[in-house]
Amino acid sequence: MYRLERQQGFSLVETLIALGILGMIGIAFLHALGAGTLATGILDEQVQAAALARSQLEEIKSTPYNALCDPLNCYLVTVTVPAPYSISIRAEPVNIALCEGISNCVQRVTVSISRPGKPVLNLTTYRKQ
Repeated sequence: MYRLERQQGFSLVETLIALGILGMIGIAFLHALGAGTLATGILDEQVQAAALARSQLEEIKSTPYNALCDPLNCYLVTVTVPAPYSISIRAEPVNIALCEGISNCVQRVTVSISRPGKPVLNLTTYRKQ
C-alpha cells in the first residue's frame, strides 16, 4: 500500500482556479469572434453599397445631359438593386443663378443607398455638359 502523504496531485482549489482562468480565456475568445463577425457584416454592407452607387453613377454619366430637370426625377435607377437595398438619385444645379444656358450649368448628382430603416452610403459627383 502507498502512503497518502507521498501522493502528489492538484488540490480542489488549484483545479477551480485553473478552470476559472480557462473560462475567462474562452469568454474573451468568443467575444472577439463575435466582434469580428459584426465588423465583417458592416464592411460587406459598405462594399456592396459602394459598388451599387458606382454602377449607378457610371450609368448616369452615359446618359444625355439634362440641365433643366426635376431634381428627384432627372435620372432613373437603371442598375439591378439587391433585395434589402434601395437607391435614390438627386440631381440639382450647383448655382442656378450662374447658368447662362445649358452649357454653363453644373449639376450635383447624389446617389443614396439605403436599407430599411437606415442610410448606408451617399455618393456625390458633379456633372457638366
